[in-house]
Amino acid sequence: MADPFNLRPGDTFAEDFVVVRDVSRGGMGVVYHVKQISTDRPRALKVMLSEVVGDLGLRKRFEQEARIGARIESDHVVEVVAAGVDTDSGVPWLAMELLDGRNLADALTERKMFQSREVLSIFEKICHAVGAAHRVGIVHRDLKPENIFLAKTRRVGEEYTVKVLDFGLAKLVAEAKTRRTAAVGSPKWMAPEQTDGSEISPETDVWALGLIAFKMLTGAYYWKSANRDEVTIPQLMREILFGDLPLASIRAAEIGDTPPLPAGFDAWFGRCVARSRSERFANADLALENVRRVLSSVDREIAPHAQDAESPSAPSPALPPERTDDEDAVTELPMSRDAADTPSSGRPEGTANAQRVGNGRKPTKKTRRWISIAMSLGAIGTGALGFSQGMRLVTGKPYEGPRPPTSTSSAPAAPVVAASKTTPIQRNYPAPCPPGMAFLPRGTYAMGERKDVVSVQPFCMDITEVTVAAFGNCVSASACAEPSAHKTDDPTNKFSRGCNWKRASAGLHPVNCVDWNQANAYCAWAGKRLPSEEEWEWAARSADAGRSYPWGDGPPSADRVNACGTECVKWARENLAEDWSPTYPADDGWPTTAPVGSFPRGATEQGLEDMAGNVWEWTSGALDSNTRVARGGNWGFDLAVHMRASARGGRESSLRSKFGGFRCAR
Repeated sequence: MADPFNLRPGDTFAEDFVVVRDVSRGGMGVVYHVKQISTDRPRALKVMLSEVVGDLGLRKRFEQEARIGARIESDHVVEVVAAGVDTDSGVPWLAMELLDGRNLADALTERKMFQSREVLSIFEKICHAVGAAHRVGIVHRDLKPENIFLAKTRRVGEEYTVKVLDFGLAKLVAEAKTRRTAAVGSPKWMAPEQTDGSEISPETDVWALGLIAFKMLTGAYYWKSANRDEVTIPQLMREILFGDLPLASIRAAEIGDTPPLPAGFDAWFGRCVARSRSERFANADLALENVRRVLSSVDREIAPHAQDAESPSAPSPALPPERTDDEDAVTELPMSRDAADTPSSGRPEGTANAQRVGNGRKPTKKTRRWISIAMSLGAIGTGALGFSQGMRLVTGKPYEGPRPPTSTSSAPAAPVVAASKTTPIQRNYPAPCPPGMAFLPRGTYAMGERKDVVSVQPFCMDITEVTVAAFGNCVSASACAEPSAHKTDDPTNKFSRGCNWKRASAGLHPVNCVDWNQANAYCAWAGKRLPSEEEWEWAARSADAGRSYPWGDGPPSADRVNACGTECVKWARENLAEDWSPTYPADDGWPTTAPVGSFPRGATEQGLEDMAGNVWEWTSGALDSNTRVARGGNWGFDLAVHMRASARGGRESSLRSKFGGFRCAR
């Protein structure tokens, strides 16, 4: 009897397979290239290793692989054509379609990175397979480049097709909800819930999808330690548990030698790799739907050595035509819905309020899910990784190191040196701006309702609104006072309802319920300043005086802006006992604020996110000694006119509004 784990060319196994050669050996089995006698077709034969045959749990998982593929309706899952147990040796085996090509990990080693549209083409096929699995209650649990195969295809016009391998590690969602399982996966791609016995879900695969996309676009791992020649599990663990985790674009800039990431990728990546599963995309289908808007843009410039000129690119998905809207682009923001918000003194609306910055005390640290490194490694072996500390989408760390606020003045900093006229507009972290900021050129235009002709000098603007997590860094540094906090234990207090500070799973949302002084203090701490209202409108117009909206002239839509639809009205009725009547065309999926950058189709030409909707934003502009100018629409307003680049209104500088936040300039 031939040893099933050391078969040689010409050996016959299970009476139907003649061995051609040994292909690979893994933790659970050996794979052979064989010829199936009954069909005269080449196959891949996977035989379970002898040392794990006796483990009933591993044997069950191996046998499960034969059944899972049949449940997933996708051509991008490897087909299992036969399965059984060898009568002579008692060893389980699987016969699968034989693939000719290479896995994505090998392709990345050779090419380093892919064009945006080819990433989209590959991602569409990965998500077709993984999304089909999610729809029938199956989670892959071990998505990584090594398990994504670029196989040669007979289809005309395609160089390769994509196959997702190794669904043998998959776990049924229904079972995962009723029983905790040991961690299964690979360290660089594992989600937090895979390390401590928590239940898994489709969001587990979404985590890995985000990390894979970053690798394909940059040629590097998101984890800095994983890019070193020698890396140990403890090194990787320390980075993930305790290190700063910045925007994808900032991490790419730190790595160097990579082109700018597409506009909107930061927000998409943050939704994939969010510590709270409730903030991730719910499944692969939603992740794909949102990344299409990001990756279908014009391809980035990739150095010749990092690009395969013969590789196909996926066509850009067609976008619906935009309607034109000739309505006057100027409006004053109404104040009515801010009336229930919290003045900075905490007193009821209508009482006197003194401006204050606050005492700057540090917030209580959130309880961390500490995982015993020894127990984790002992339970899941050398191929596993523990996670506990929450990842933040936006770190808010200063570009040149933290500095205390030197003044509460809104005087602008020295202007940034202008780019030459031949310098193209870039969309993510272009020089001369720091990472996380976009460059705006000088310009002259007729601003706002008064049509005053104003001029602005070149400046940099934050790509996203300042998040709760970023503002928390300033609070921890004792440079900022805490915002008004979300409270659920006081049903009579409507002031705090809608505030994001101390609200669960709101770290990626814009910080709101901050007064003007708090916003100014944060920008000073970050080495920046609040923008003037002239700068803000110029940025919201995409540095184009003819634009009515950040994205152009088409009216707002649910995929461009977070405004008030029926989901917002329902929230107001339940939480504020107020009856709003929106005219917004469609629900955008968020009853209040959304994570920053959730609407990449609404971004400006320079890549600035949420310049319409989400929260209105403080500027340095003033109407009088106690009233500051706020710009832009917010999640509580419903009319298209409120979303225009010219939208503005006065706010008491002491006001802490659930509708208001800010971003910084430089």
